[in-house]
Amino acid sequence: MTHHRSVRQADRILPLTGADWRRSVLGLTAPVRAVTGLARGSARVGALPVAVAMFLLSAMIWYLVGRIATYGFFSGDLHSSWGGPTLAGAWLVHALIALGIVIVSMWALAPLHRVYRRLTS
Repeated sequence: MTHHRSVRQADRILPLTGADWRRSVLGLTAPVRAVTGLARGSARVGALPVAVAMFLLSAMIWYLVGRIATYGFFSGDLHSSWGGPTLAGAWLVHALIALGIVIVSMWALAPLHRVYRRLTS
């Protein structure tokens, strides 16, 4: 097995590479790009639903990143929070949950991006 193949297999298991983050940023602009492509005639009609799905996943990814990064500023009662009563414990529990959701979302974003590229090229 070559090094390149093992890296690609690792990407499928834990999709948090630079390419995955770039794909999530592209997902935020995908609906606008799809509509623009439809207007120019360079995209097919199926690109818009795929772009909307990409946008929703990407928006959730970036919402979770922002929410976890600012968790201590907006936390309420830490005694009843998962991982509480300390801020560190509550942050860790919520960060691990968000990480799981981000991984699954990025994993789902990869095939959508491939379809989107085919429909817009």
